[in-house]
Amino acid sequence: MLYTLYEAGYYASTPLRFAARATREFWNSPLNPGKDSALGRRMFATSDLFQI
Repeated sequence: MLYTLYEAGYYASTPLRFAARATREFWNSPLNPGKDSALGRRMFATSDLFQI
């Protein structure tokens, strides 16, 4: 029963994890001029924590 609920939550959060991965790749891109700004570092760190 608990495994079923865990699996449902995992699959329900899949689109959010994909969005976090895209955000992380955007803010880590060497072509992004805002990469080294405070906002860029904060967005990268937040999406990196969420993706895991």
